Amino acid sequence: MYRICALLLLTTTFAFAQENNRGWFFGVHAGNSDFSDWEQVSLDNFDDSDLALGFQGGFQYNRYIALEAFFTSYGETTFGNVALDFGGEGDADALGITLNGMLPLSRRLNLEGKLGIVFNDSEVVFTTLAGTDKDDDSGMGFVAAFGFRYELTDSWDLGLHYEALSPSLDLDLDFLGNSDPLDAEDLNTIKLSLSYKF
Repeated sequence: MYRICALLLLTTTFAFAQENNRGWFFGVHAGNSDFSDWEQVSLDNFDDSDLALGFQGGFQYNRYIALEAFFTSYGETTFGNVALDFGGEGDADALGITLNGMLPLSRRLNLEGKLGIVFNDSEVVFTTLAGTDKDDDSGMGFVAAFGFRYELTDSWDLGLHYEALSPSLDLDLDFLGNSDPLDAEDLNTIKLSLSYKF
């Protein structure tokens, strides 16, 4: 009899926990974006990081699985070469959707991985004595992230993730017949997020 009661109590507790983690969520994120993989030729003036800002939202099915959509503006990178007398800037935005998997490490701390697809948009502009050249491109790419999510309360979550974005873009900027000084390659970001669960 006691075993049956204990089993019913455990089952009820588990079902309540699953239901308590189920629901819609929305939040914002900020972080540091790394453009270092964009460098195609030697640049003696290359600012390869900037502030990334964005928002995310989705639905958490249970404590282990969630579907998330996000938009991130990764900021700008500036570059230049004194010897060749050129300079310019590049930027990147992404709209994506990920499937999130969570592994509880404690009652409130979760290990979290994300995998999904993104729609990227990037632009590179550079200026020389001969004038200004510009190109932009949009396309699909892939995104993966790994980190931790901590439940501050039953409604508020704090996340810290390392994100790797691989855009499928081809920016065609030829400088005096040489290789492009900058191109939209992999973009890595450390993100801090805050989400509210409805």
